Amino acid sequence: MNFCEPGSSGGCKTVKQFVLPFNPELADGKFAPIKLDGKAFHYLIRVRRCKRGNQLSAMAPNGLRFKLIIQSIAADSCVVELSQTGNGVEKHPETMITIIPALIKNNRMDAAVRQAVEAGAAAIWPVQTAHGLIHATGNSNTRTERWKRIAVEALQQCGGTYAAEIEPPAALPEVLKRWNSRGPIFFLHEKPLETGFTLHRLLADETTELALLTGPEGGFSESEVRLMETCGAKGIFLGERILRSETAVLYGIAAVMTIIRERKEWKLK
Repeated sequence: MNFCEPGSSGGCKTVKQFVLPFNPELADGKFAPIKLDGKAFHYLIRVRRCKRGNQLSAMAPNGLRFKLIIQSIAADSCVVELSQTGNGVEKHPETMITIIPALIKNNRMDAAVRQAVEAGAAAIWPVQTAHGLIHATGNSNTRTERWKRIAVEALQQCGGTYAAEIEPPAALPEVLKRWNSRGPIFFLHEKPLETGFTLHRLLADETTELALLTGPEGGFSESEVRLMETCGAKGIFLGERILRSETAVLYGIAAVMTIIRERKEWKLK
């Protein structure tokens, strides 16, 4: 189903799906008509210009999927009817990718988060690095909430089947400790660090989770590279081009996900 099927009052701007705000009744499996106000109302009625009678594809935070019909619209709220269309289980990829991007300038970090969600990252852990442009102190909670809103917008646009978990910014040693051998961990580097470590070889074995670190435009410092390698991270060299940090996030996820999805179609020599 498209995001919005015209009802008797016309259609709304097309988006893949609408992500419902948390509602205790949805969490309990009760799907009586619910009232939407605040940001949810503003997004549907003011931004997407939906009308009474429009039908939408919708997803709850717990993964339940619905057909949503707008029953009525008031000045600052609307009432919607929900009918479940999914089985209540978020459909994650075979391998869940945690992207760990270096903190960069605000608008570019926003782009990195958006592109990571659209590319299919299961989690986003922003990290402070020596050459990063902003620090993991101060209003980190405000930034994290902003990134969560951006992630929801990206999920609505791309039609993904799961919401990426976003952690507050943290220093590199803390992030590496948090990962704690949950699965393979890699970092993008501007030059090869070890002969024979191709991305295909690193991803030859099946795994349910992996992490990918991307650095700032100044790259990782030598001490950071040593720390990551000490913690078991492997450096990945993807070519001579120097990428913007937000581009590296998308480039890295796309490369890893493509190889994983096509693993059955290729063999190492």
